[in-house]
Amino acid sequence: MFFTSYEFLGFLLVLFVCYYTVPKKFQWMLLLLFSYVFYFLANPYYLIYISVTTISVYYLGLKIEKQAEKQKAYLAAHRETLTKGERKAYKERVRKRQTGLFLAALILNLGILAVLKYKNFVIANVNGILHAFGSGQTLAFVDLLLPMGISFYTFQAVGYLIDVYRGTISAEKNLFRFALFVSFFPQLVQGPISRFNDLSQTLYEEHKFAWNGFCRGLQRILWGYFKKLVVADRMLIGVNEIIRNPNDYTGAYVFAGMMFYALELYADFTGGIDITIGTAQCPGADGTSRWGRGLRIIFSIRFPYRAPCLRYQKSPENIWGIASARECPFICPPLRSGLPRAYGTEQAGISSYGVWATGRSL
Repeated sequence: MFFTSYEFLGFLLVLFVCYYTVPKKFQWMLLLLFSYVFYFLANPYYLIYISVTTISVYYLGLKIEKQAEKQKAYLAAHRETLTKGERKAYKERVRKRQTGLFLAALILNLGILAVLKYKNFVIANVNGILHAFGSGQTLAFVDLLLPMGISFYTFQAVGYLIDVYRGTISAEKNLFRFALFVSFFPQLVQGPISRFNDLSQTLYEEHKFAWNGFCRGLQRILWGYFKKLVVADRMLIGVNEIIRNPNDYTGAYVFAGMMFYALELYADFTGGIDITIGTAQCPGADGTSRWGRGLRIIFSIRFPYRAPCLRYQKSPENIWGIASARECPFICPPLRSGLPRAYGTEQAGISSYGVWATGRSL
C-alpha cells in the first residue's frame, strides 16, 4: 500500500473516524490494530518478521534492565561488606551478561536484515571478484521475501535496545505498547527512524479532537503529495528522458538533468516524510497548543543542499542530517570517538547509511 494510492487514502479516512470515535483509553490500541492491518494488507507473511523483532527486542530489553536492577539491589544490600575491588568485579560480571543479551538481540535482528536485504548484494560482489580473476563460475541469486520497511523497524527496535543497554531509558513493560512503537505504520514506508523517548511521549496519550490541529496535519499531508506528485514526478520525466538518450542531450541539457535529479530526490523523499508526519499529527491533534500537538515524529534532516561542507561542526545533525545521532545512535557516536580524523568518521557513517538504504556499493 503506497502513500500515493487511493487505498492508503481510504485507510486513513477509516482510521481517523475510528480514532476519534473509540474511548480515548483505547486510542493507542486502535493505532496498534491499524498498524498491523496495514502490514497485513501489504503481505500477511510480513507479520512473521516484525513479530520476531518485536518479541525478541522486548524480551531481551527486559532481561538487560533486570540485570541492572539486580546489580543495584545487590550492591545496596552489601554496601558495608564488599570491597572496592569486589564491587568492580561484580559490576563487570553483570555487564558481561548484559552484553551477551545485547549481542544476541543484535545478531538475531541484524542477521535477519542482512540475509533478506543484502544477500544478492554480497553475491553480486562475489561474482564480480570471481569474474575479475577469470573464473567462469558464478553464484546464483537467491530470491527471498523482503518485508516492507524492514530496515526502518529493525533499526528503530535496535536503537531502543541500545538506549536500554546504556541505561538512558527504562525498558517498556507492556508488550503491546512496545509493538506499537515498532510497527507504527506511517513510518514503515519511508521512515523516519524515531527514538523511543521521543515517540512514546505522545504515542500512548489520550487525544481529543481539535479542528485546527487536524487541519494542520491535513495541510502537511497535502504538501507532501504536492512535492511527490507535482514536483518529483514531473522532474523525473525530464531526468529519465536525458538518461535514456545520452547521445541526444549534451552540455546544458546534462547540467539541467543533474539539477532536476537533485530536486526530484529531495521532493520525493521529503514529500514522503511530510505525509508521514501529517498522518501522525491528524490522529493526535489534541488541542494542547494552537495547532494541536499530535503524535510527535522527529525528522532530523534540515536543508540538506545548504550543508557547507562534510565536516562535523557542533553535532552530526549539522551535516545533511543523514548520519544523524538521533536516527542512528549506534553508528555515529562510536565512530566519532573511535576514529582519529573527522573525514574518516564522516565517510564511514555516510557509507554505512548508503549501504543500509540501497544495498549497493557506493
